[in-house]
Amino acid sequence: MPGPERALFVYVPERRTPFAEPVRRHQLDLMHSALRPVGWHTREAAFDPDRIVDVLNRERPDIVFDLAYGWTDGDGLTLLQPEIAAILGDHAALVGSGPEVQQLCQDKRATAAAASELGVPVPAELDPIRLRTEPVVVKPRYGAAHRDVRVVEVGAELAAGPDEIVQEYVDGPEFTIAVLERGAGPEPLPAARVRFGREAVRPRLYD
Repeated sequence: MPGPERALFVYVPERRTPFAEPVRRHQLDLMHSALRPVGWHTREAAFDPDRIVDVLNRERPDIVFDLAYGWTDGDGLTLLQPEIAAILGDHAALVGSGPEVQQLCQDKRATAAAASELGVPVPAELDPIRLRTEPVVVKPRYGAAHRDVRVVEVGAELAAGPDEIVQEYVDGPEFTIAVLERGAGPEPLPAARVRFGREAVRPRLYD
């Protein structure tokens, strides 16, 4: 059975992303260059909540790559990743997690609870005012990736906000694993180790 022929890359322009995490031009070019040689017709569209449905109806893509990490109008209106995924998923087949999964994964307390119920070990959540004899990790409860996650060393002031959680620090290498949803069930991709270099702000991935 032939695969999809029309792919649409939906991204957020730099001036509209609330997390200073836009998709760069070279990333879009790489995606075009990967799909076009194998027969895909690829287009791209900047996400705008007032226009995206019209774009989807006009382009009629077989599949949409959801590259929108959040959108803001600059005046206080913000849409987060799960909300954008819900809009796109109502009108097209998505590459990426659906809104329910994104909502779960972007609530770090709910993520830890769900993983624990499945027998996956998770860092313990700590009382921020207890006496500390080891480093701790402070992170926003809501959000994706490593945004605003920090390690607080012993003796350093611990200032955790009302929407932040404090967890035990687990030393060791960090890995990320992507999962594809297939007809027979989830299929994990090979683990990639995250290495944080001093010269680079963002992590670099290694096999």
